[in-house]
Amino acid sequence: MLILLALACSNQPDQPDQPERTGRSKRSKKGGKGGKGGKGGKGGKGGKGEGTEASTDGTVPIADATLAGSMRLDPGTSTVGFKGHKLTGSHEGQFNGISGTALVDRGRLVMLSGEIELASVKTDKIKLDTHLMGEDFFDVAKFPRATFETTSVEQGDGGYIITGDLDLHGVIEEVSFPATVSVGGQAVEIDAQFELDRQLWGVSYPGKPDDLIQDDVGITLELTFTAGG
Repeated sequence: MLILLALACSNQPDQPDQPERTGRSKRSKKGGKGGKGGKGGKGGKGGKGEGTEASTDGTVPIADATLAGSMRLDPGTSTVGFKGHKLTGSHEGQFNGISGTALVDRGRLVMLSGEIELASVKTDKIKLDTHLMGEDFFDVAKFPRATFETTSVEQGDGGYIITGDLDLHGVIEEVSFPATVSVGGQAVEIDAQFELDRQLWGVSYPGKPDDLIQDDVGITLELTFTAGG
């Protein structure tokens, strides 16, 4: 998955667009940057497609309580997107090379894992794609992929709280974010919006002196997992 995430934008003029700041994630899984975790965020949008929607306390309807097993991410109907900001504007993008697994037990999401091929990044500018893949950002020659695996999946107010380890740019940090989860129709749909601080993973390119890049990057997940996918 998924989680994940691109962590900045190039220095090409654009219109300003500031994201809403949200809560921080839990502790780091590695030493060195103590105290500060990745950022959590606001709950995602409602479930997509024809799957049964989750109830307000994150549970699923009784009719779906028998759904169980491992499900595969459907990359054709899933999106891992991001939005980076700088002084003069912002850039949006997504990753096309994504894969992942969701484990369901008695109609409830209990585990989530994902992988992103970082060289599959696509933004609104080809020049920016190349810059993101280079040493200033992802450095795909040394770190070709990012991975995420949950350490806990819990109910929260109005949905789920998903917590796990994000391995990016050679650094592992624990992140936690709220998500809307829909289980039903032999599918699991997960929607989430939150922010990550790119500095925690050593992605520290500042941008031009007169057009500095913000540390916080907005992440949008729209994921569909299907049985036998």
